[in-house]
Amino acid sequence: MRDCHSIDSAQVLALARALVGACPGGREAAPALFTAPSIAGPAFVLAQSAIRSTPAWAQAIGAISLQHPLPAGESGGNLHAMFIVWIEPGPPLAPSFPSQLALDLPAGRYSVSTYDAKKRLAVGSETAYGTPVVCGPPFDGAAVAVLVRPWPDRSLETPMASKTPSAALNGGEKP
Repeated sequence: MRDCHSIDSAQVLALARALVGACPGGREAAPALFTAPSIAGPAFVLAQSAIRSTPAWAQAIGAISLQHPLPAGESGGNLHAMFIVWIEPGPPLAPSFPSQLALDLPAGRYSVSTYDAKKRLAVGSETAYGTPVVCGPPFDGAAVAVLVRPWPDRSLETPMASKTPSAALNGGEKP
């Protein structure tokens, strides 16, 4: 990983919550980010070591992971529910592409959402697969919050998504 300044866990959580909460639909799109306990609790852990490479424009970066506790009686540790990466840009840079972020996460498919601090909008949504998980957060000069969740992320489902296509067309009733 390139040399970047580290952003501590509490800052990453506070910045991500403030930004995503200010975006239209942000709280609904990432409810686990707002309902999980504060950084002082066991729900969040520092995940800086999961960052394999950063975008060229990154000057400071921080990462935390939100843990899902296993049901009582199960062993084997906690499953990662969400990785939250906050990326601060360096001195004024022109928007650039590609903008790659590589994370050392378990093999699998992930949903990746990017929020822009200047626009206060969700500016990117993609699916990533593999190990490492490589994604391309859009960059136009502002800090970004990148939320990475295992796929399928049930928190993104709407009641309509669980209905059959024909049921949805018929107002929820089966033909």
